[in-house]
Amino acid sequence: MSFLNNWFSPAEHRILMVSLDAAGKTTILYKLKLGEVVTTIPTIGFNVETIEYRKVNLTIWDVGGCDKLRPLWRHYYQNTTGLMFVVDSHDHERLPEAKTALFDMIADDELRDAVLLVFANKQDLATSMSVAEISDALDLPSIQKRWHIQGSCGTSGEGLHEGLDWLTRELRRPSSSPSSQSFWQRFIHRKETDDRDKDKDKDKDEEKGKEKGKEKGKEKEKEKKGKGENVDGDSHKSKTKEEKSASKNFDPTRKPSREELLERLKETSDSPSDNDTFLDNFQKGKVEVFDHRAHLRVGFLVLFRASQRGLTHQKAVTLLMNLLRTFFDRAPPQQIRKTFHVTMTHFW
Repeated sequence: MSFLNNWFSPAEHRILMVSLDAAGKTTILYKLKLGEVVTTIPTIGFNVETIEYRKVNLTIWDVGGCDKLRPLWRHYYQNTTGLMFVVDSHDHERLPEAKTALFDMIADDELRDAVLLVFANKQDLATSMSVAEISDALDLPSIQKRWHIQGSCGTSGEGLHEGLDWLTRELRRPSSSPSSQSFWQRFIHRKETDDRDKDKDKDKDEEKGKEKGKEKGKEKEKEKKGKGENVDGDSHKSKTKEEKSASKNFDPTRKPSREELLERLKETSDSPSDNDTFLDNFQKGKVEVFDHRAHLRVGFLVLFRASQRGLTHQKAVTLLMNLLRTFFDRAPPQQIRKTFHVTMTHFW
């Protein structure tokens, strides 16, 4: 799987770092970036740095925190996947103001899926509040999102990497929010819901049909009795037809159950080693036949492994398209049917 490892770049995430002014967020940013303490001035506007940490690229936007700049924070919310909120643990009086700023920010719909890391900074000062006290003062347990509070000291670097450990770990995990579910998760859920609704409607229609059939049967029996016909003979013929129909083992119109479909998947599923060999051969153009199954198989494997590595959907699709084009360039024309269609592949 070396070719996939080469193509998969580190996952990229946009991180918004904010705080009240003088909380120490810029010191934290450059301690993480450069590993040293730099002389800072109050941030007017923003600083932005990219840090690679545990195979994750974090583009951190450090935005000024004075009261006149806070209304501008919302302009940085789009595509943000992680929040760093820095609190001055020594500044007891402004904790209510920090709480208000935090809750106003996370209430925005654009940040509904972003994870929250709170740095209780300046823990080296004697009069600083503890991490537990900061958590209570900010009312963090009431927040309905993934959050973590980490004690820190921006000048020494204490606690910074522990905070990033949590942040990168959470960024790799899929969110349970419906908005962050993959297209296929939403599609499958919608399809299952539609199928259940159709089954309910079908059952209702069948019940109505049975009731109408019974009523018609009663009417026919009354007519036959009035004409003196042999009702038992017709009934016997009807029963014989029903018995013949019931004796058939296979019904092509019957919809397979979920358990039957899963069993079929288990019978036809491939082992991880088979999948690795398949992808290696596919890249080399050595797949014997390129049919619908091979098309879907390579698409599923590439997209699934891309999602495990935290790649965006667009990057994963670009990776798949490049792999397909490489295959067609290398595969002997006589061994494949070139049925590759970009729009259809995107749809699948």
